[in-house]
Amino acid sequence: MLNTRRFGGFASIDKICIGIALLLIVLVVGGLPSQSMKNEADLSNVKCSPEADWIPVRSIERVAQKRFTQWAENPVIVDAVIQANDRPARTISEIIELDDKWVSGSIDEQFVNELLNNPCAQYLDSLREEDSRAKGMYREIFVVDNQGCIVAASNKTSDYWQGDEDKFVKPFNGGRGAIFVDDADYDESTDMSLIQVSVPIMDPNSGEAIGVLTVGLNIRVLIEEI
Repeated sequence: MLNTRRFGGFASIDKICIGIALLLIVLVVGGLPSQSMKNEADLSNVKCSPEADWIPVRSIERVAQKRFTQWAENPVIVDAVIQANDRPARTISEIIELDDKWVSGSIDEQFVNELLNNPCAQYLDSLREEDSRAKGMYREIFVVDNQGCIVAASNKTSDYWQGDEDKFVKPFNGGRGAIFVDDADYDESTDMSLIQVSVPIMDPNSGEAIGVLTVGLNIRVLIEEI
């Protein structure tokens, strides 16, 4: 049993405990940034609109179910993906090499132009341009194959390979397909904050996912619409 000497209504050991507790409070309050400061830092990091937190995901999912899945069923898109999947598959190292060159800007221009000007890309661009004249919600639309590689795009994307990202993995869903709404983020290719919505491209014969269609939504226009 500890022998303690009482003074001022507290035992000496109580005084020590209180002192330590006060010291910890001072260190925590003075040495750590507040949560609001952390949030501000995060927002400035991704250049993301704080209003995005107020956008209901279910509303976006309904739009995706009604509109984007119909786009993904268009024969121009389906045929482009089937043709891409029928080509010999690239190895991961080959894909990563292409992706590095794409991001750095050292990729062969003809390779990029083929992906931005093929019939599928022209269809995607027409969807984006038609919307842009009216509202400007769809800032980018692109299609990838079963490896997550770009097949066609309305405009040059930030990277070539999407296969390691949620925007491909979750909507492809192991061939089962699913709608996926990504977190709002700053997109370098469009220089604005977007919410990317991805839907599977399904094979009409097998009923399995063969690729993914992704639409980048302008957050500010989306808020006005919702």
